[in-house]
Amino acid sequence: MSYGEPDYDPIADAHRCEYCGKWCRALARHITRHHRITTREYKVKWGINLKEPLIGESVLAKLREAVRKSGMYKNLEAGRPYRFKEGQNTTQSYRRSEQTKKRLRVLRLMSRGKLRLKKRKSRDIIKKKI
Repeated sequence: MSYGEPDYDPIADAHRCEYCGKWCRALARHITRHHRITTREYKVKWGINLKEPLIGESVLAKLREAVRKSGMYKNLEAGRPYRFKEGQNTTQSYRRSEQTKKRLRVLRLMSRGKLRLKKRKSRDIIKKKI
């Protein structure tokens, strides 16, 4: 790969990851899952055009077909940004239990770095099993 051009094999319909060298049909999914960076960060680091797709043509075709079948494109044609029903103004239309709300608060705090859970030692877990 020359700087700014992703390695793409049209026969295999795959892109090569510059971090690990793996060939992937959906490179965007690979780098977010395995290397934990965004596609934008990847493209900036390797000098790739930000509008360049990082997924193969076969995957793009499947995604296009899924959009056609679901009818999502109709919302864009009509100028509706979201698929809310009449009277709804949020994506969450169900009530969460107090236990779920508590778990979500803990996860939110952990993701922000404001809360750390104590790690249990493996010997404590083994004692409980015996």
